[in-house]
Amino acid sequence: MEEKKLLTIASIATIVGLAFLFFYAQEADLPIATSLDEIMPAEDVTMAGTIQNVQEHGNVTFIKLAGERVETVDVVVFKADALPLQVGDQVKIQGTVEVYQGKKEIIASTVELH
Repeated sequence: MEEKKLLTIASIATIVGLAFLFFYAQEADLPIATSLDEIMPAEDVTMAGTIQNVQEHGNVTFIKLAGERVETVDVVVFKADALPLQVGDQVKIQGTVEVYQGKKEIIASTVELH
């Protein structure tokens, strides 16, 4: 009888804990970064700014994004869901910081027009 009671308590605690984590993860937003200098490679980041340059090469789009400060960031977007991006568009990008040829860039997971 004692083992059954412990199993029931452990199961309830697990379900409550997983439900808490699910709802907490939905509310957790990444802060908007102003520079990639303080962000380590492989970290997730959100960045907002104005598109300065767009280059399309097959299934990849390369964006030069001007942030709120006087700084530009290279962003790589793989075209699973193609967005018509143009120079001058205001966007918010979420992705992962990577280093390519010694320079930090963002590999975008989502791009939103503002």
